[in-house]
Amino acid sequence: MSEIRAFVGERFEVVLESVPGSGFRWEAIVPEGTGLVLAGEELERGDPAHVGGPASQRFRFDAVEPGEVEVRFVYRRPWEAEPPLEERTFTVTVEPQ
Repeated sequence: MSEIRAFVGERFEVVLESVPGSGFRWEAIVPEGTGLVLAGEELERGDPAHVGGPASQRFRFDAVEPGEVEVRFVYRRPWEAEPPLEERTFTVTVEPQ
C-alpha cells in the first residue's frame, strides 16, 4: 500500500502503467462522501512506433476535505466479469491548509 499526502485545495496525480491494446485498463474506486474528487483521467501513449505497447494512465484528484481515504485501483477488462488482474491501494491523507 502506498501513501499520499495532500492539502485541502490541492490537486495531485496517480500514474499507473498499462497496456491498453490488451483491453486492460485501470479503474479508480473512490469511496463516496470522502474528501477526494476524481477530477479527470487521461491515457498517455508511449512510443507511437510501438503499436499496442505500454502507456501511462494518469488520474487527477482534487483534495476537498480533510481526512484519510483509501483509493483502490483495479486493472481489468471492463467488459469481463473476471476478478481484476491486479489491484493497487493508496492511502490518501488530506490535511487542512
